[in-house]
Amino acid sequence: MMILQSLTGLILLLAFFTFMGLGVTNAKFVRNNLALLPLFGFSACIGLSYVISANFRITGYNAFSISIFLLLGSYLIRVRRFSGVLNAIRENGELKLFLAVTAIPIITLLLPAIMDGFQYFYGYVNYDFYFNSQDSVFLQTHNVTEFNKNNVNIVPIAWSADFSGRIGEAMIGAFFPKWLHMDTLRFNSLLLNTIVVLFALSMSAFCKNFFNFNKKTTLFAVFCAVMSGSYAQAYAYYVLGQISVLPVFVVYCIFLKKFIDGVSDKTTAKNITHLAIILALLLNVLFIMYAIMSFFALVISGICYLACLGNPFKKGQCAPWLKLLGLTILTFCLVRLFVLPETLDIVQSWIKLSHRVATVKADTFVVFSDYLTSDFLSLLLGIVNYPSPRSLLGLLTPYGFIRSGVILGAGIISMLITLLVLKSYLTNNENSKAARAIVTSLFGILLTLSIYFFINFTGYGIYKLQTWFMPILVTLYVYYISKVSNTVPHVLLKIGCLAFLFFTIATGVIYLEDFYAPAKDQHFINVHGVTGNKDFQDVVAHIQKANLSPISLYLNNGMEVAWFANLLRTTKMDAVTHNTQPLIEKDFHDGICQSHHTPNWPLSGAIIVTNSHSAFSDIVEPPRGGKALYQNESFEVYDPNQIETLIYFGEGSYPAEHFPNTDHSFPEVFRWIEQGSAIYIYSNQDKSASLTVELTPGYVDNHQKPRIIVIKTDSGTYQYTLPGRTTLTLPNQKIHKGLNCFTIESPDKVTHAPTYGALLRPLVSMDPRLDNFAISYVGIK
Repeated sequence: MMILQSLTGLILLLAFFTFMGLGVTNAKFVRNNLALLPLFGFSACIGLSYVISANFRITGYNAFSISIFLLLGSYLIRVRRFSGVLNAIRENGELKLFLAVTAIPIITLLLPAIMDGFQYFYGYVNYDFYFNSQDSVFLQTHNVTEFNKNNVNIVPIAWSADFSGRIGEAMIGAFFPKWLHMDTLRFNSLLLNTIVVLFALSMSAFCKNFFNFNKKTTLFAVFCAVMSGSYAQAYAYYVLGQISVLPVFVVYCIFLKKFIDGVSDKTTAKNITHLAIILALLLNVLFIMYAIMSFFALVISGICYLACLGNPFKKGQCAPWLKLLGLTILTFCLVRLFVLPETLDIVQSWIKLSHRVATVKADTFVVFSDYLTSDFLSLLLGIVNYPSPRSLLGLLTPYGFIRSGVILGAGIISMLITLLVLKSYLTNNENSKAARAIVTSLFGILLTLSIYFFINFTGYGIYKLQTWFMPILVTLYVYYISKVSNTVPHVLLKIGCLAFLFFTIATGVIYLEDFYAPAKDQHFINVHGVTGNKDFQDVVAHIQKANLSPISLYLNNGMEVAWFANLLRTTKMDAVTHNTQPLIEKDFHDGICQSHHTPNWPLSGAIIVTNSHSAFSDIVEPPRGGKALYQNESFEVYDPNQIETLIYFGEGSYPAEHFPNTDHSFPEVFRWIEQGSAIYIYSNQDKSASLTVELTPGYVDNHQKPRIIVIKTDSGTYQYTLPGRTTLTLPNQKIHKGLNCFTIESPDKVTHAPTYGALLRPLVSMDPRLDNFAISYVGIK
């Protein structure tokens, strides 16, 4: 039943985009480009609703509603012209190919989500998916120019699309959830999975236009693109904005090829103008959806202009490009006719954000550090997973220099194979000059910018480029296998291509392994069986049925707070113990107990805590006193007035992690601390108690010397040396009625943990955090 519901939702949403595409296409286009029809509908809905919302200050929901009526009206005016189209599609086999391509991601990449149900299949690993859903909620009652205003009505929200310029998919998410009375997280999960199908359709059209594959080869190429490690990684992280722009970018590349071929073949001025208008509109949609991709599109267009024209200043060749440039600028201005100041702010903010991502600063994205080691090439090409020890090559080799050497060697060999395959494609005159220029530009941008980011220690930028461009370029290997003759050197290279495809698909499967068979020793993976996504909804259903209000959240981490805050949007929130941004939550400063605002006890309504018996319980002792009003495997709901004591973490700590080991030298459940952490104890009466904490030292400059730990409570300041995993007990601590706060900190200078066995840059840590010490238990007696 769950599978049927999931498939029905996906098919209906795909059918909606397909039908909307009829409003901006003609019968001739549909006959020969059925795969692109839903992509045109997808782009038209986003672009048109943005224009309406931005220029006329209409909410995203109403703007999308108007765009639907406009596209529907456009189709109805021309409905007679589409007579006989379906028969023509059947005759040329487009419909069968469309259905076959649609089935590929459904039975491979999307199968776990379809089996479990989109309403439970959220992106737990990444905060971006939650933030995208908040943007959708915001646009239900606001227009797209209001992101820079006060957003406190969305609780909790610590980020919006204001600075990144990626709100395209939020227009869709603003309409359907409100119209269907559906939660934005659930709908955006359905939307994300539908966009994967759109990507598969765009790649089938890409293979047709760039490689002239037959139907069977096209299906194989689409399978390789969808299941490639690079694309599976982006899907596993549920990065809705990043994935949604890719099929539109692929469509832009297809029509750029058509445009250049038209200029080279001196086709009619009418056709050139028509293609130029399409490119100009697609560029604007790219800017709305993910601004940096419009920049890449412009760069590729510029490279192609210089590469495909012998004399770029010749009048007959220059005029079409000037027309394209003029139409692009004109369209950009018309789309934002009444919001040019706001547009300039977005451009300026986007440039600042891009600069921040592309440079090394203390506050930049210090993540994906594996990309900065000797594993760089293999990660870039998508033949190993992030982190690389989890990849097939990592699992087959012992950890250390051997593993690093094998992965480095695989990366070098794969890069040589890629260069030889690319050379074969470029030197084959049967491929159009435009296609060769575009493919070369894609690879050139991927490689040159990745090397730049590698030199500048920006693993985040390499990850972005890899997940955008490698899923497209993986079709090159299919081209070589299917199109090049079988001489001995070519056969050897074909074997190399097959090996490459095998490893990139194996990488994709490993990313999906968590979806199919969640392992209890892993954390922060997006499977409802592990993270309790279904349990979230069960708790919310009970709270709404019992009419409990207000609600306070005392949970392991900010991600859990984010899901509950979204699902309990109409319920009053009282106390929230964690911010939704983990990079903010780790901050710690002296006097934090005195300066930080803490909730007043006793609270009213109900509090939600993590079930102490769950697979991912916290490291504090469970609440004492009172009986749970409701509980499931992941969470418990209590009446706060019945609680005798409650312990929870404040600022300074990372979320609870789980690392099973056999020698017990390191705890299985713990929280890393960079400098120090505030810990709160609520008590319903004054008393004296013993405070117990278990600590384990992490990585510091003086790790060979005894570690220093300082604990500050209301009863005094205590200093300890920490040789290893140690349990400390502080007797006779004064616990007063109400909320008590104490801190645990270390003055030791923190360093990153080096990557053991790395052949290149061993000091680049796989963990970007500064792991000073770990807390594995806090309790009172």
